[in-house]
This record gives sequence, structure tokens and C-alpha cells, in this order.
Amino acid sequence: MAIYRPPPSQEESNDVGKEIVVAAVEKSIGEASSPSTVPPKCKQSGGMTSQSSTPEASRDPLIRNIYKFRLRCGEIVNHPKVQHAIIVLIVVNAIMMGIATFDFVNDDPQVDQAFEITDLVFLIIFTIELGMQ
Repeated sequence: MAIYRPPPSQEESNDVGKEIVVAAVEKSIGEASSPSTVPPKCKQSGGMTSQSSTPEASRDPLIRNIYKFRLRCGEIVNHPKVQHAIIVLIVVNAIMMGIATFDFVNDDPQVDQAFEITDLVFLIIFTIELGMQ
């Protein structure tokens, strides 16, 4: 799993930084300026800045809601408790895969079916987690 975690010194200001970014995006989305208007910072530097990189389509409420949804998914999936739960599920899945190699699992159709269903449940959970990443 490739997960970005800010250094400990940045974690205290992480929530404040998110609020500032969200407020800046909402402000730039909410402004009713014409498409030809160039932000003052761009006029000075002569190029695009990170603040002015919001496309015109992002003024659409649907795009704004998708952006908020993506931020919320990232907050959920990168929460330490969720990360610990995923690690526990990975370990349990590895143990189940090891047990599934024994003959008694393949010999009994009920046990084999139980392992297949459990494997499918793990697959669904891991796919959802990957999609939220």
C-alpha cells in the first residue's frame, strides 16, 4: 500500500491546511467572474499558479460535490484506525489463504465454499479500499 503520511511536524496543521485549501477552492469556484478574467497573481507572474488552476467547469456544483466526496474518501481511508483494520484484514486473509492449501479444505465442499465466500468478501473490501485511495 502506497500511502502518503505527512511528517509529524505537519500533522498538527493538517486540518487547518485542508480548511484553507477547501475555502480557497470554494472561493474560486463561487466567484462569478468571466472566463477571460485572469487572477491578479497570474498577471504578475505571467503564468498559471496553483490557485488559478481551477477549470471553468469546476464552477459546476456537481464538480464541487465530487471534489468534496474525494476529500472525504481520502480522510476516511487514510485514518489510522482504518489503516490498522486493513492491515489486520490482510494478515487474516494471508492466514486463510495458507489454510486453504490443505487437503481437508478441498475435500469438504462446505468448507471449500466457506473459504470461497470469505475470499470474495476480502476481495470486495480490498477493492473498495483501493477505490477510495
